[in-house]
Amino acid sequence: RSPFPPMTSFSSVSCCFVTLTSYLIPFTALSVRQPSRNDPHQTPLFVEASWRRLPASAVRKHAAVSQRRESPAVGLETEEKEDDARAEQMEAWVQTGYGGPEVLERRSFPRPSPGANQVLVKIKAAALNPIDIARRTGLVAAFINDTFPFVPGYDFSGTVVGVGRDVTKWQEGMDVYGYVHERGVCPQRYGTFAEYTAVNEAFIAEKPASLTHQECASLPTAVMTSLQVLDSLAIPPDARVLWTAGAGGIGTTAIQLMKHYIGVKHIATTASGEEKAQLLKQLGANIVVDYTKQKVTDVLSDYDFAVDATGDWDSCLAIAGSVLTIRGGINRPASVPFFTVRARGSDLYRVRELYERGVVRPVVDSVFPFDSLPEAFSRLETGRVTGKVVLRGRDE
Repeated sequence: RSPFPPMTSFSSVSCCFVTLTSYLIPFTALSVRQPSRNDPHQTPLFVEASWRRLPASAVRKHAAVSQRRESPAVGLETEEKEDDARAEQMEAWVQTGYGGPEVLERRSFPRPSPGANQVLVKIKAAALNPIDIARRTGLVAAFINDTFPFVPGYDFSGTVVGVGRDVTKWQEGMDVYGYVHERGVCPQRYGTFAEYTAVNEAFIAEKPASLTHQECASLPTAVMTSLQVLDSLAIPPDARVLWTAGAGGIGTTAIQLMKHYIGVKHIATTASGEEKAQLLKQLGANIVVDYTKQKVTDVLSDYDFAVDATGDWDSCLAIAGSVLTIRGGINRPASVPFFTVRARGSDLYRVRELYERGVVRPVVDSVFPFDSLPEAFSRLETGRVTGKVVLRGRDE
């Protein structure tokens, strides 16, 4: 089966898919060959804490890339600076190069203007994702063509304060949440760690009234990834499913949606410690394997589907007949397709009622004030979070 959602054509993602798969090989090798140094089960998607320990040669390489990208052709540079000077300003966290937290600077930055099909959103909360670490350190520089400075961030919740000329559904004053980039591996200049962002009207949904902005900000990546993966695998309710790294930002959402949206009767996952195991059982998991004490292959067998979020597809292949990975990595067999998420506000509407009724709930690990983005990154980089790390809006 295709690893992509039904609405996603292969031609539109094949370039990013091939490039991303080849790029991730050396970095995933670090976690596979040295598992004792880090905990790959806690950071699904692209990166884990160990990736920030770059060898000196890699730092020099990415620093060189950073320097080149900060020096565009003279004409383009002058035109961009003139446009920025004319634009209204906002407070934002911007990334100025590749490296540690020191490359994140809080400064005045041009406020975006909504395009014809965009809305301008005053951000009330934004969530961090492992891909934010990968972009900051330069580990995805081979296929994400960032130009500095840019505003990082993907997930957000906030209030519409402006609309493009072709927008009819959204009006000023409406509370919305969503995923700002069409594809996570092809981000735009304006992310979500700022006062404002401009986002395509198709990438957002109306905020559920029963949830806070901080809770809503934690959902878009997790909900969209979970639903699109479940669609791709066409998992029926009577299937036996393993989704690894259940305590992560995506895992805590995927388990709930499998249980309450699809109606899957048997769900297994992996986590560390009794506290996380109890939480995941409350969310809907039938079996939680403590990977610090047991091998998952010693506990589980004869599953229909497995979703790998750690890079350990060998174990998943030994357990399940159909395997998909949201992690990628070295020596990935052709039988394990790699999945990347696309922005679809319609996914958020599909499960809106479940959140409104409290059948499923956001899982927020921690919330940091706007001034403390570097500290929020540090929390995510521990690799021990349960759910999502959230950043408050500037005025919240």
